[in-house]
Amino acid sequence: MKRDIRILILAFSVLLFRCSGDSSPAGCEACLIAPLEPINAKIQILNRSDLGNVTFYIQDRIFQINASDLTLQYGINTKKKGGYQLVADVGGELFNFSNFDFSGTINDGSFITTPRIIEEDKCNLFDGPSGTIIPDGCL
Repeated sequence: MKRDIRILILAFSVLLFRCSGDSSPAGCEACLIAPLEPINAKIQILNRSDLGNVTFYIQDRIFQINASDLTLQYGINTKKKGGYQLVADVGGELFNFSNFDFSGTINDGSFITTPRIIEEDKCNLFDGPSGTIIPDGCL
């Protein structure tokens, strides 16, 4: 019984229904995806007012944040390299790293200007106004 439940959970974790509305009569087609990657930290982003609205690309996520606004908290795998990009209303593309190492020190020179790391098992606030990452600083 427990084995059957584990198999069922595994099956649901790799099956995703992507609904596009134009590929099949019902608008849905099944596709396989890789199992979800582990999350070892959380992040939250507080935007600066002088950048206007911004779009952050962090790993596989896209965050659109109004000036002086705050995102929800999101999980991140700091052991996974990935995209790290910021595009702002004021200044355009401020940085774009395609294979960024999230396990190391972050100092992008535009948003995070005080070198810090994302601490595992904590919710790390990317505090734009102060230019730093604050472990356990999520609001």
